[in-house]
Amino acid sequence: MPRARAFFSGGEAGRRIGLMSTARRLMQYDALLARGRWRPLPGCPGRSVWRGDRGATVADLLGADVPVRVFLVETARDPVHVAALAGGGLISYRQPDGRFVHTLNTPEGFTRKLRDLGIDPDDAGT
Repeated sequence: MPRARAFFSGGEAGRRIGLMSTARRLMQYDALLARGRWRPLPGCPGRSVWRGDRGATVADLLGADVPVRVFLVETARDPVHVAALAGGGLISYRQPDGRFVHTLNTPEGFTRKLRDLGIDPDDAGT
């Protein structure tokens, strides 16, 4: 399995985030799904891709107080931003031009994709 390396934990500036507690998961999967334009990913049960503004950041979607872990992984060409949510999780890829590809995941889709990327779900706060 490829190895992932977390190189930054997001949230408030200067705050170090480890594993996220349930209380810190301010955004819920259903609320995020209802807020935007998501399209199911063909062949990827439990995963949808954001069809809204590609300039939207992770903080734009989740708010600034939701902890985000950023990983460099061998299997992805872009940094992978991961946020565990109540009822699933968000996996976003920051492209070189600064735009993001956001995917919203059910618990099963979130865990499966994290493992595919070589990220231990426990390291992502699940």
